[in-house]
Amino acid sequence: MGIQRSFLSPNLPLPSVAVEFLTREWTVGHLDLREWLVVVSSRQAGRRLREGLAALAAGRGAAVFPPLVVTPEFLLTFGDQVERVATAPDTVLAWNEVLRGLDFASFGALFPAPPRRPDFSWALATGRELARVKRLLAEGGLGMRDVETRAPEGFGETERWRALAELERRYRETLKTHGLTDPDEAKIARAANPAAPDSVKRIVLLGVPDPLPLAVEALKKLSETLPVVVAIHADARDRDAFDAWGRPVAEVWEQRVEDWDSGEDLFFPCSDAAAQARTAGLLLKECRDPARSAAMGAADPAVIPFLERSLPRDCDLAAYDPEGRPLKAEELYNLLACFRDLLRVSDFGSCGEMIRCPVVIRYLDHLPGLPPFPVWLRIWEEFGADHLPGDLAAARALANGEGRTDVVVRRILETVETMLGQFSQAPVWEALPSVLRTLHGDLRFREDAPADRRYLAAAEAVMGVLEEMRDSPLAAGQGAAGADGLDLLLGLLGDKHIEEDRPEAAIDVQGWLELPWEEAPFLVLTGMNEHHVPETIAGDPFVPESLRRPLGLKSNRMRFARDRYLLESLMKCRRENGKVAILFGRTGPEGEPMRPSRLLMRCSREELPQRVNRLFADPPSLERRSAWSSPWRLRPAMATPPERISVTQFGAYLRCPFRFYLSNLLRMEPVDPRKTEMDAAEFGSACHRILEAFGRDEVLRRSQDAAEIQAFFESELDRFFRFRYGHDLSVPLVIQKEAISGRLARFAEVQAEERRLGWIIEEVEWRFPDDDALCIGGLPVRGVIDRIERNEIVGTYRVLDYKTADQDREPEKDHFVEIKKNEDAEGVPEYARFELDGKAHRWIGLQLPLYLWALRGRCGEETVCGYVNLPKAVTETGISLWRNRSRELEESAYRCAEGVVADLQGGVFWPPAQKVAFDDFKDLFFGDIEGLTDPSDLRFHNSES
Repeated sequence: MGIQRSFLSPNLPLPSVAVEFLTREWTVGHLDLREWLVVVSSRQAGRRLREGLAALAAGRGAAVFPPLVVTPEFLLTFGDQVERVATAPDTVLAWNEVLRGLDFASFGALFPAPPRRPDFSWALATGRELARVKRLLAEGGLGMRDVETRAPEGFGETERWRALAELERRYRETLKTHGLTDPDEAKIARAANPAAPDSVKRIVLLGVPDPLPLAVEALKKLSETLPVVVAIHADARDRDAFDAWGRPVAEVWEQRVEDWDSGEDLFFPCSDAAAQARTAGLLLKECRDPARSAAMGAADPAVIPFLERSLPRDCDLAAYDPEGRPLKAEELYNLLACFRDLLRVSDFGSCGEMIRCPVVIRYLDHLPGLPPFPVWLRIWEEFGADHLPGDLAAARALANGEGRTDVVVRRILETVETMLGQFSQAPVWEALPSVLRTLHGDLRFREDAPADRRYLAAAEAVMGVLEEMRDSPLAAGQGAAGADGLDLLLGLLGDKHIEEDRPEAAIDVQGWLELPWEEAPFLVLTGMNEHHVPETIAGDPFVPESLRRPLGLKSNRMRFARDRYLLESLMKCRRENGKVAILFGRTGPEGEPMRPSRLLMRCSREELPQRVNRLFADPPSLERRSAWSSPWRLRPAMATPPERISVTQFGAYLRCPFRFYLSNLLRMEPVDPRKTEMDAAEFGSACHRILEAFGRDEVLRRSQDAAEIQAFFESELDRFFRFRYGHDLSVPLVIQKEAISGRLARFAEVQAEERRLGWIIEEVEWRFPDDDALCIGGLPVRGVIDRIERNEIVGTYRVLDYKTADQDREPEKDHFVEIKKNEDAEGVPEYARFELDGKAHRWIGLQLPLYLWALRGRCGEETVCGYVNLPKAVTETGISLWRNRSRELEESAYRCAEGVVADLQGGVFWPPAQKVAFDDFKDLFFGDIEGLTDPSDLRFHNSES
C-alpha cells in the first residue's frame, strides 16, 4: 500500500491539528473512526487525543466511535503467536541461573578478573546490566549475537561481544528448557511478521518524532497491506528536515538556528530544583485561571517533588503527575528495603531505620512489655548512642552485659530477629506475606484516606510480583530467600508506579516527550538543563555512542535532533497566542553545578553573547522575592523556667538565644540512626574519663615517669571501651580508640614534664558547691572544672579544661572575638560588648571567667587558667594559658553573665542568629530559621512575657 507523509500546521497545538486531521473526511452523522489505528508517543498523548475527538463530536451533537489509539510498543505485542513469553521474574532468574554456573576461565574477555563472590547478589546485579543491554539492542531488532557482524570496521571489542553472545545463547536455552520465550525475542519475531486487528483499514503514525526502530520495522511490514500515513507536526516547507518516518534528521537540526522570538521573560535561571518550583508557582499565580490556561512540564524528574510541595502553597493548585507516584517513594517499599539491608549486613543502624517505619512502630507499640512509642524509641536511641553496637549480635551482648540489663532494647531485638528468621527459612514469596500479616495484624485501612489508598495499591503491586515469582518455573532451587529474595523483589518493583486520583484543582506535571500534546497557551518548562534536554547517554560500558549509530539504535545525535525539534514545536504553536517560560537550575540534588540546555543557545551568532549573559545571569527578582517557606512553621512549645544554668550554657545563649531555647530548655537534639562512631562530644568524654581516673589516683598523679603514666592511660582506655562498647569493636571505634591512645601517649610526656615543674593535681571534676556559691541574678550557676592544680614550688593555682578538638584551642579565641566593621553589630547585646586595645569586641563564651569567679575565695588572685589541648596533631599537645587576663576583663565577663541571666529570665529568645559555627538544627530549618519558625509560644509557662 505504501507510506505517505502529511504535515500538520506547526502554528497550532498538536492536539487540535491532530483532531482536524483525523476528522477531515467527516461531514454528517456520528464520528466513526474504528477503521483507524492511530500510533501516538505515549498513553497521555492517547488520552488527550481521545478527549479532543469526544469534545469535537459533542460540540456537533454526535457520538464518536474512537480509533484504536496505541503507542509504538503495541505494534510489537500484536502479531504471530509465540510460545509462552517469559515474565520479568522469569528473565531475571534465568540470567541468575546462567551467571551462577559460569566457568570464568572461559569468559576472560568479559570477566578479566573473576568476581570475588559470584553469589546470588552478584548474579542479580550483573544480570540486570546484561538484560539492559539486551533490551537496548532489541529496540533495533538485534541480539548480542548480531553486534560482531554489524559493528564498524576496526571495532576492538570482538572477543568481548562473542562472550556476551554465548551468555545470551545460554540464557535463551535456559528459558527454552522451561518452555519460555524471551520477551525481547518475542517482540523481534512479531515485528518481522506483524498483524493489525481485523477492523483496522488505515494506520497513522501521529506526532511521534522518535518511534522505536523495531516499531518502524513493524510499520514497514504493515505498509505492504495497509496504507500508512506519517503525520508530522511541522511546516511542509521543512520536509527535508524529517525522514520517511517523521524523525528529525540530525544533520539538518544540528545546523538549524532557532526560529522563534526569545523575549525578555522567556528564561528564568534558578538556584536549584526548589527555586524552580517556587518560581513556577509564582508564574502560575500571575496567570489568570492557571488550571485551564497553563501547563507544566518537568524535563528533570527531580523537580517534581518540589513542585508537589510548592504549587499548593504558591498558587492553590495541586501538582499531579499523570505517570503516578513511583513505588520507590512509598512506605511499603521503604519497609522492604529496610528488611533487605538488615538481612544483608545485620547492623544496628539498619535495624534502627527499620523500627522507625510507621507500620513497625504501630506493631511494637502493641507488644507486651514495651512502653509507649516515644519512650521505647528514646531508650533505643540512647542505647545506640551510648554503646555504638556494630551489629545485632553486639547489641544483644551489650544489652545483657555485665552490670546492666536493657530490657526494652532486648525485647525489640528479639522481635526483629524473629521476623528476620522467617526470611532465612523460606523463599521471599512465602516469607514476606507471613511477616506482613504479623506486622499489620488487625490494622484497618480507610479507602477515603489517600495515604491508605497508596499503601494498599503498593501492597497489591507487591503481592502481584510475589505471585509471578512464585509461579516462575525457574524459581525452584534458586535460593531466593533472605536478602537475596528481597533484592530480587525490589528490583522487579523499582520501575512501577501507583496511579492516583487527580485532584479537582490540579495542574498536570508532564514529561518532556508528552508536552507536544499539551495545548494550554501558557507553558512553564522546568528542568531545562543539559543532560536532561537533550537527553544524553554518556559512558555506557557496553554500547557507547560510537557503536549505536552503526547498529541503528537511538543515538545522542538523534536525541539532540528530536529535542531540538520538540522545543521549536512547543515555541511555534504559542507564537501567536501564548507564552513559554523556561526554567533551569544552577545546582543539582547534591549541590553539583548544572548548565542550561545547549538547545537554549541555538540562536544566531550575533545574538549568542547576549543569550549567554541572560542564561548565566543571577536569578531574577521573581525568585529572590519568593523566599522558600514550608507549608507549615515550627511552633516550639513553651518551656519551663530554668532552675539553674551551667557555665557552658552562657556561651550557647550568646551564640544564639533561639537555638539555646531549643537545645537547653526543650531538650531537642539531632538523631542519627546510622551512627557508627563516637561524635566529638563522646570522643572528648572518653578522654575526660581516663584523665579523671588518672587524677584520682593519689599515687600515680605524682609520677614523673611518662612510661608509667602512659601504661595507666592504656589500661584505663581498654577498660572504658570494654564496658562501653563491648569486646567486638567496629572498625570506626578501633580507629578512634587508636586516636585516643596516640593523644594520651603524647600527653603522658607533657604530664610528666609539668609534674617536674612542680604542678600537682589537687582536684579533678570539681563541681561547684551546692550552697549556691555562684549565683547570678538569683539563678544558681553550675559547673564542673576538669582539673585544679597547685604549684608546690611557688604556691600558685591554675585551672585547666580539657579540649580534644582536632585543632589546638586558644582560650581568648574561645571566649571573645573582635566585632568587624562589616559585621551587623546591632544584634549584639550591649552587655556582651567591651573594648580591648581600642577595638570593639564581644563575648562568645564565659566558661573560664566563671570558673575563676567560683574559686575566688579559694585559690587567690594569682590563679591562672587555660586549656589542656589534646589535638589531632600530637606534636601540638600541651597547655595553653589565658595570657591577657585583667581585672577589667573579668568584670566585663561577669556583667555579660548578668545580662544573659536577665534576658533569659525575661524570656528573650528571639531573633535567632543567622549563622553559627556548629548548627545542630541546620537540617530542621533548611537554612531559613526565621521563615520556618512561629515564635508565638517562645516563652515560659505562666509567663506573660
